[in-house]
Amino acid sequence: MVIFIYCVCVPIHGMVKNIAIMDEVYAELVKHKRHGESFSHEIIRFIGRKGHIADLAGSWKISDAEAARIKSAIRTLRTQTTKKLFAKLGVKK
Repeated sequence: MVIFIYCVCVPIHGMVKNIAIMDEVYAELVKHKRHGESFSHEIIRFIGRKGHIADLAGSWKISDAEAARIKSAIRTLRTQTTKKLFAKLGVKK
């Protein structure tokens, strides 16, 4: 006896696509997959979604002293770079 089972799959978010990947790629996906995460969401996480730079505001937690040190280093590098550029161009400041 042959039993036929019909299944209708309706994706919730867009179309479902089948892709062929090598066993090694599948093994890497499984290894890095987070608990409860679908493979689609994992692939999106790996590919990365471009967001707005403002989304990063506040994501780097540093002390005021460290922020001051970084700002000082940036100022120093800008000054040195400007001096080198002016020297190469023969501009006197």
